[in-house]
Amino acid sequence: MLDPRYLGKGMDEETRGSVKYFIGMWHGVDRENDTMVELVKFLGGSRDTSLEARPIAEKQLTVRQYWQGLSEFPLLQDIALTVFASRCSNAAAERNWSAHKFVHSQVRNRLRDASVEKLVFLFFNAKNFDDDDMAFYDMLEDMAANSSDEENSNKDSDYEYY
Repeated sequence: MLDPRYLGKGMDEETRGSVKYFIGMWHGVDRENDTMVELVKFLGGSRDTSLEARPIAEKQLTVRQYWQGLSEFPLLQDIALTVFASRCSNAAAERNWSAHKFVHSQVRNRLRDASVEKLVFLFFNAKNFDDDDMAFYDMLEDMAANSSDEENSNKDSDYEYY
């Protein structure tokens, strides 16, 4: 939404809502309305987007440089300068698409977007668990199961004290 080449065009409603929420909450709840007013002004402004986006498309400017020169939206400028400060490498993007392809295959093509995102998250982060972590979580599960068994087999609970 903050990239002048796209301005959120072609974005599905769920993603658009998530991005608006992210942008609105960036400066906190007390500044949410001010941030959303700036976003509406930026997206609905009477600017010729093709003229502004042309230097970016022709690689004369980066999106970050565009926002450095755009001072009429200070709240959005802060967000954009932070978001566009880092670039995604081709390798990271390819890993992401590969994971999505693995999760959202021909067999599982009826999954909702939220389910696909959760499965991709699990796919990426499953590598971060080692055997010690899994043993610890198993121990916690065993302790929880044993404590519920002990509560059920407590003979003192059969008596009522007055």
